[in-house]
Amino acid sequence: TSFDKYNPFTTRGNSPGGLVILSFETLAVLSADEPQTMYGLLAEAMLIAPDKSSVTFRLNPKARFANGDPVTAHDVKYSFESLTGKFAAPTFRSAFEGVSGAVVLDPRTIRFDLADRSNDTLFTIGTNLYVFSRNWALGPEGKPRKFDEIVTELPITSGPYTIGAIDPGRR
Repeated sequence: TSFDKYNPFTTRGNSPGGLVILSFETLAVLSADEPQTMYGLLAEAMLIAPDKSSVTFRLNPKARFANGDPVTAHDVKYSFESLTGKFAAPTFRSAFEGVSGAVVLDPRTIRFDLADRSNDTLFTIGTNLYVFSRNWALGPEGKPRKFDEIVTELPITSGPYTIGAIDPGRR
């Protein structure tokens, strides 16, 4: 099918197939051969509170977006707030219902407070929170736009692939 936007996290329009899988990274990845195990991807360390009331991620200092900017805890918080906000698709909002909030502890450390103290919530925040640069939302004047107004701007991601050539309606 064709596409008319580059923001795969909103409801209106169609984004290119495979964009999320190929371009956006998460804080951690599930192990392919160990049940109930995740390993850091953008994160170099994870700390789970003994009562599972929170999970803290320390970002790898080598984690970078395609434009060369470092991935920061503020970018992670922006991603979380965007995906749980009213302008995101309900699929993403409902996935993070068990997370009550995100707190930036320092430029490379973020803590997620959990309302649902389950392993499912821990794994969801680690492996389903797609991280993108907060600069993606900046308009021509340098002011942030609403999440659903980010339509034709190419995403600033950390994944292995970026969008190269574009021929709208074709490729």
